[in-house]
Amino acid sequence: MGLTATAQAAPAGRSLVLTGKAGEPPLIYVAPGVVTMIRLDARIVPESVQLEGRARFAVVEEGEQSVTVSPTVALGPGERLALRVTYREGSPASVVFLLTGQPGTVDGLVNVSRPQQTFEACRVELSGLAPIWWLSRTLCGCPPGASASPLPKREGTNLSDNRVAQNRYGAATERGGPRCWQSE
Repeated sequence: MGLTATAQAAPAGRSLVLTGKAGEPPLIYVAPGVVTMIRLDARIVPESVQLEGRARFAVVEEGEQSVTVSPTVALGPGERLALRVTYREGSPASVVFLLTGQPGTVDGLVNVSRPQQTFEACRVELSGLAPIWWLSRTLCGCPPGASASPLPKREGTNLSDNRVAQNRYGAATERGGPRCWQSE
């Protein structure tokens, strides 16, 4: 009497954390008759999803934060099909997965998360904004301790009249032009 084994996915799924570094794309195991859902931690651009050999899949569905696939036939030994997903925002901007088959192994649910940006990476990214802030403050003539802004704090947003207004420092400025306001 011959026994056959069917690949079954774990109900909780598998967690996959992207490294954010170039290298071998992560593998996702698929099998015919099993729907594999790839759930991402951020919104994607559904119309940008690219699947190599798409015609070989009975199910290909793109959601706001997921891609669901199911091949019609088993993938051959060592065969890998690329699945590219583009995020709406953040880094990395896109990710490539390799869909493959392996007897006895299949992913029913794969929870994908991108790496959290470290404090140092945030500091480096924000340090590039400092020259812009300094330049805008310098060009509008703001005194130390003040910031450039289209409107001083607590001023309305109706910029339709072009009357000359007095800012907090007594300097005349055109409505809608850059002004300075004191940080409080």
